Amino acid sequence: MLEKRKVLRLKKGDIFRWRIADGLYCYAQYIEPTLTAFFSKYSTGPLEAKDLIDLRAAFKLCVYKSAFKDENSEKIGNMAVLAENEVKPTTFKQDIISGG
Repeated sequence: MLEKRKVLRLKKGDIFRWRIADGLYCYAQYIEPTLTAFFSKYSTGPLEAKDLIDLRAAFKLCVYKSAFKDENSEKIGNMAVLAENEVKPTTFKQDIISGG
């Protein structure tokens, strides 16, 4: 019998905790499919979403959905996105396919 795969539905404002080493965690907020804001906060133990209220983004990256399904990633809540975290960074493509 086939095992059902859990479907991850990302919503704007979802907060994720990533284990980056033994006992060391970083935190990020999903904003839209091509934008995730990583907070300027890490911890030596797990924090809850309420501990991250009003934090500014240290940097923003394009993070694919598969990264949120990783075993080191855990959704810990959802909260409103700060207006300054929602602003898209200036980017450009430089690869063979896009001709950049």
